[in-house]
Amino acid sequence: MVFMNLHHVLFEALYEIKLTRRNLLFNMFVFFALLTTISFTFISFSESDKIEFGKFYLPWFAQALPSSIPFMTAYYYNFVQVLMAFFMVSNDLRRLRLTTISALEARPQNNSDAIIGKFLGRVAIFSLVNVLIYSVMICYNLIYYPRVLNISYYFFYWITLNFPVLIYFLSLSILVSRFVNNQGISILILLFFCVGTTICGAGVMNNLFDPFARYIPNLFSDFVGHTQLKCFLLHQTIYLLMGICLLVLSILVYRRLPNNIHQVRNVLGFAMFPLILSIVLIAYYIGDFVHIERDKNEYRQFYLEYEHVLKNRVLSNEIRLRDLGKKGVAVESKMKIVNKNEEQIPVLLYLNPGLTVNGIKNGSVNLSFERKGPVILVNKQLAAGDTCDLVVNYEGIVDNDVCHLDRSVVPGYQRLNENRCGIYSFGTQPAYCVNNYKLFTPEVLWYPTCVPPTCFSFFRNMDFTYFSLVVIHDEQNTAISQGEIINEQIGITIFKHEHAISGISLCVGKYDKRVVMMDSIPVEIYYEPSHGYLLDSFRIDVDVLEEHLLNFKSKLEKRNMSSYIDTETKRLKYNYSTALKSDLEYPYSWLRFIETPLDFYPFPKPDAMDGERVQNGLIFLTEKLCNQHFIDGEYNPGLRKYGSEWHFKMLLDSNLTHGGCNIKSMLQNEFNYVSSVDYPMINEILINMLSRYSFGLMQSFEPMDEYRAMDYLSRHCLREAIHDLNLSSKELYFIIKKKGWELYSLICTRVSKDEFDDFLYDFFSKYRFMNVELKIFSKNLMEQCGVDLDHILPDLYNSSRLPVFKVDAECYQVGDLIDSWQANQYFLFKIYNMSDVPGVIMTRPGGFYLIPGHSCKEIVVNDTTSSSLSYRIEMPMSRNIPSVKRYRAKKVVYNELGLKEGIRDIDSMYFQDNSPDIIVDNVNERCKIIETKTWLQDVLEKYNVDIPFLSERKKNRNQWLIGFNTKFYGFPVQSAYYKEAGTGDKRVEWTIDITHPGKYELFFHNVDGTRHEKSLDDKTLYFSVYNGEDTFDLKINIDSESDEWVSLGKYDVFNCIKVVQYDKQELLSIFSFKGLNKVFVDAIKMKKIRR
Repeated sequence: MVFMNLHHVLFEALYEIKLTRRNLLFNMFVFFALLTTISFTFISFSESDKIEFGKFYLPWFAQALPSSIPFMTAYYYNFVQVLMAFFMVSNDLRRLRLTTISALEARPQNNSDAIIGKFLGRVAIFSLVNVLIYSVMICYNLIYYPRVLNISYYFFYWITLNFPVLIYFLSLSILVSRFVNNQGISILILLFFCVGTTICGAGVMNNLFDPFARYIPNLFSDFVGHTQLKCFLLHQTIYLLMGICLLVLSILVYRRLPNNIHQVRNVLGFAMFPLILSIVLIAYYIGDFVHIERDKNEYRQFYLEYEHVLKNRVLSNEIRLRDLGKKGVAVESKMKIVNKNEEQIPVLLYLNPGLTVNGIKNGSVNLSFERKGPVILVNKQLAAGDTCDLVVNYEGIVDNDVCHLDRSVVPGYQRLNENRCGIYSFGTQPAYCVNNYKLFTPEVLWYPTCVPPTCFSFFRNMDFTYFSLVVIHDEQNTAISQGEIINEQIGITIFKHEHAISGISLCVGKYDKRVVMMDSIPVEIYYEPSHGYLLDSFRIDVDVLEEHLLNFKSKLEKRNMSSYIDTETKRLKYNYSTALKSDLEYPYSWLRFIETPLDFYPFPKPDAMDGERVQNGLIFLTEKLCNQHFIDGEYNPGLRKYGSEWHFKMLLDSNLTHGGCNIKSMLQNEFNYVSSVDYPMINEILINMLSRYSFGLMQSFEPMDEYRAMDYLSRHCLREAIHDLNLSSKELYFIIKKKGWELYSLICTRVSKDEFDDFLYDFFSKYRFMNVELKIFSKNLMEQCGVDLDHILPDLYNSSRLPVFKVDAECYQVGDLIDSWQANQYFLFKIYNMSDVPGVIMTRPGGFYLIPGHSCKEIVVNDTTSSSLSYRIEMPMSRNIPSVKRYRAKKVVYNELGLKEGIRDIDSMYFQDNSPDIIVDNVNERCKIIETKTWLQDVLEKYNVDIPFLSERKKNRNQWLIGFNTKFYGFPVQSAYYKEAGTGDKRVEWTIDITHPGKYELFFHNVDGTRHEKSLDDKTLYFSVYNGEDTFDLKINIDSESDEWVSLGKYDVFNCIKVVQYDKQELLSIFSFKGLNKVFVDAIKMKKIRR
């Protein structure tokens, strides 16, 4: 700059370095930086049972990738250096008053020389601290995790993450402190600004206002490099330029020498350059995301325009693909399509809009066509029942914006945690088409189809096609897809299919492969060549590995298994029966695990909760399993303690039975599809009936999820739920699951369970890999089981009322035990349907029963198969929460009972309660939660200020939550409030008006016997009672011997009484852990004392 003297600037910088180095506050901050940045890396993840002497524990996602530890170091140091900048710059005001630099102030340098010189000095000294911390972390990385050490990543994060943040906040600190000219106020303003932009700016305008870029994916993949390099560099460059602009502007408020008019103009002129450039980059940054949203909306409109148009079906598709490297792919697709509709319709194709169609032929005839985004309108009509052969040639790079258009638009702050672990954001890339790496799923429309994978109205359909695929690729790459692999020559891979499937995927890249057998199915594992050491860490023999895979497959298919000890090897062996029909039989002759880049993220479908990474025999694993349950055996104390076999079984159970890689989805919904226009999502409902073993196990429902589903269905019908955009995919999933259980139960009231299970197995085996209309399923069900589905489905979809049951059960044993485990037992189940709608219940032992509205039934079941003392009643679709009532049998033995099996009417007076006691439950309107609020909360509520980021992240540990348990009081919902014990500032208050004044004894419902949330028996609870005149503070000791209703004392009550239970609670056990100290609030009972 023309208004600077380079010699003066260097002199100021060197003097500032000398002063800063001698500053006690700076040295304290250096120590603080080393202590927090390095030690917090270990302390934040450490667990007492995972630390060994000389070892530091890091969770797998924090140590798996070469960029994990460098990014973590840069992330934590950013916050420390910002605090250092705030306090050190504000300390300049104190130095000026103490004349620390009075000799320097007498020199002839101007304001710009002084400001920029001091700034450069501080940048240099802060960078030295940064290098020091990085050096320590590199040594730690080298000693404990040498396989993932890459020093270049430390340099990258220093230049792109730490340096821009330092420039921005250091310049901001200089400007604010010089303008305010008060050390304390300057620090407060800077802290409020930093916290406000960091917390509230997350998720706003794609994280533009978050200077730390915490939620922008910022890790490196060994497959494709940085996950979002362009977005990240743009964001950081913006803040770097803004920092330079603020630095230049701070010259104007420096009061050492008066700035003449020419100096002010020069300063403003130079400040405009970085300001204008930063504004241009901001516009480009925002415009990039606006362009993506515009494309998505455009594609979404084209989908909606043709969603209800009748579609053809693709019978076969022969695809020949050539990998063009940076230019994408060139593809020839030979399709045979058929019109299965009852009228003539046009040929409508779907293809990725980023791919350019060079021509469409029908035989030797070139067909004209029109493109509307992903939709191709071919100028050809197809008569009902006719077939047509098409050849489509296209090339280019796929457009990822066409993926996942059926996901509802959510605010930015709600997208922050998608594909994120701790401080690491991995990214959400649905497909790849870059040089040396391609990854396509059916969602990206990389081959032409007639039935698109995206659907908005839940009238989703599925097309089963015979595919064949020829991939021409670089000789060093490997092509992976579904089907039998035939390698004719190097650089050409052919995939053949013996049956139709719903879609195919393709992955082309540098991979190594290992193969092991699971029963008769080859299990192929494709991984990045440098990651093979993870597989080597198991050190398991191949035969042992195959045994565990066979055991895992058998458990998934729910076959009968038995184990025995091999006499030669002294090892545990498994046998499993193939004679038993399994509705969950694995359908493919291949199983391929593919390691995918870090940011590959297929979003879950609205009608599914998991299994999105599983597609027709392919399982897309995250790179190094970094966001899944895996720990490298070389650094895992548990693996060294329990052995490789234990770790391998844990790996299978934790990753392949739930979550994105849930393999069960391939056993249920990928090889059959039942479609219906009148009954949307009927296929998803039927999926819940495929496993004969999954019903009668309602404990698989979380009580809160079940409560929300039943609360919604008590006001809305299933058809409304399917079209309700306000329902989350999780809520809809549980509604569909409950409806599937209800349908299963209703059918089993008309036909035996075994007969219906056999029908399901036979039907889905017969129509495997086919799209079947619902009327075919209904016809077969009527012919084989005599059940008319058309009489069941209308009420299933349109009913918005739920039954309410009162239930009771008893058990009696007749005679002595038949042998050590069998007894002649009679179970008496009494059920009263209080509503005017029929409801279905299931008893165990017993079966399924339909209970009409306003009827009371007694069901007698004779069981001689076991001597179990546990039995239950389940209510699949009712307002009763929990829906499963369990009982323990009384040990009463009779020589003879005059009971006969069957169902009969009884008097509903059996369930009548004539008690005069007053009971107020926690969900009653007379019970309120009282919480003391801070002044900030009061201000935010007074002015209706809602900060979405904060509201999404409120801690539940200090709030009253609601829990459900059969031992809680209530009807039809048995619930109680609970929270972690506090100091007494949060309380629950009952206000009960009394119509008959007098003396009453108060009781509270003791729920400790439930062991809900690991509560302990021996404790002291705190209450207060106000009877209208006096307030009584109470300390109540309870233990395992306390009654269900515990007395709070006797009181004279006039018009109203208030009872308060505080969240304060003292554990009396010597094993008093804070995490187990839960306070429960259920119900209050008032019993009038007769004089």
